[in-house]
Amino acid sequence: MNTNSNAVKETNGFLWRQRLGYGSIDLGRTIAQSLGDIYLNSFLLTVVQLPAATVAAMFLICKIIDAITDFVIGILVDRTNTKMGRCRPWVVGGCFVFAVGVYALFQGPNFDSTSAKVIYMYVSYILYTFGLTLVNIPVSAVLPMLSRDPKQYNTFGAARGWSSSLANVIVANAVTPLVIFFGAGSNELLGYSRVALLVGVVEVVLCLIGVMMIKEVNIPIRQEKKEKTSLSESLGTLGVILRDKNFIAVFLFCICNLINQVATASTMIYYTQYILNFNFTLMGLAMTAQSAIGFLCPAVFVALGVKMKKKNIVQLAGVVVIVGLLSRYLTPSFNVMLIVGMAVYGLGMGVMNTSLMSMQPDVLDSLTAKTGKQMTGMVSAMFSLGCQIGSGLSSSLVTMVLLIGGFDGSADVQTAGAITSVKVAFSAVAVTGVLIVLLAMFAYDLDDRMPEIHKKLDELRGGMHHGSAAD
Repeated sequence: MNTNSNAVKETNGFLWRQRLGYGSIDLGRTIAQSLGDIYLNSFLLTVVQLPAATVAAMFLICKIIDAITDFVIGILVDRTNTKMGRCRPWVVGGCFVFAVGVYALFQGPNFDSTSAKVIYMYVSYILYTFGLTLVNIPVSAVLPMLSRDPKQYNTFGAARGWSSSLANVIVANAVTPLVIFFGAGSNELLGYSRVALLVGVVEVVLCLIGVMMIKEVNIPIRQEKKEKTSLSESLGTLGVILRDKNFIAVFLFCICNLINQVATASTMIYYTQYILNFNFTLMGLAMTAQSAIGFLCPAVFVALGVKMKKKNIVQLAGVVVIVGLLSRYLTPSFNVMLIVGMAVYGLGMGVMNTSLMSMQPDVLDSLTAKTGKQMTGMVSAMFSLGCQIGSGLSSSLVTMVLLIGGFDGSADVQTAGAITSVKVAFSAVAVTGVLIVLLAMFAYDLDDRMPEIHKKLDELRGGMHHGSAAD
């Protein structure tokens, strides 16, 4: 029984406010991140015209730097205790840094020296990934704090799924027309610059609205006791995390899920230009079909979860994704099959994304029950790192595939080898990522253990279902 008279009563209205607020934050974050995921590779190769090998190296090197910042921010989140809570202050500060990073990334200054351009892009990309880290880690860490009822985790994951689908619809359909509009039809650099400014403003507004709507009611164990996790304790938990097989399975899921998504997203513009002969209308229809199906996926996940284990849902969804990827690879110029293939892909990816968001708090609860230590920020940082690794690897792999195929960003017409490399990058790279996820799920065994884990967590909290909410 909850003995704290100030505890927030979790009515349906309160829970919907939590879902909408959480979705608002993730919508802003995803719109800004998707701009980078989908358009940055093309921007660097065709607008800024950097060498492909340089771009591939930049993605990898900057992700190594990002690994360090993820770890540090995770520790700092775990040591944060404020009136706003543990995670919300980081979103407030981080959303501004992320917005500046997005804007800086798409400036492409007109330096005479290629080396100067490269240095600028390294600095701006590091700022972009650091800003994403500042938002991404607390957004992941706050999910299990939004309700005392673990059954609500799936609904919060569904809110993120819906916001991600909406963000993808917006970015895929609006960015190219806006670049043309703001660039007066011919100045792509100016168009991208103004779009990045607009996206940054939207990201900040949506994140701040979400922060004002949500409350952290499921207060972590240490926070109830007003204790901070020491640096040595935080460092000591890393070994426990890295040896846990369920963490490893979901960590690989994070990496390969991003390899899949970024490979498809970052080559979409090349596919449209060189396979579909600049038929942006057709690609827009295909992306809309993919995203529209995505809106149904959180509900599909919840329905499947009544009868199926989460890992089996992921494996089923992964097979659906592969079918969609192969169908659009084998029939690239057949309009109907492209749209169908994208819709099938969207169905599978939507369910996989929602599953991933639901599995992450389960792993966190499992590790907390196992160790008796609160490690929300640390685990969320590691999952964020997995996503960043996947994004960096995917961008590098795509660029290397294009380089091997002879793709020339300054050429109006591509060779047959370059066309083949675009097809491979658009579909085959993603298939590899999905296959690894399917294998990783065989190690995941939390589905049957969660009731026992939640009982252990209640015991660790001394029978209190957490303290008061942070306003």
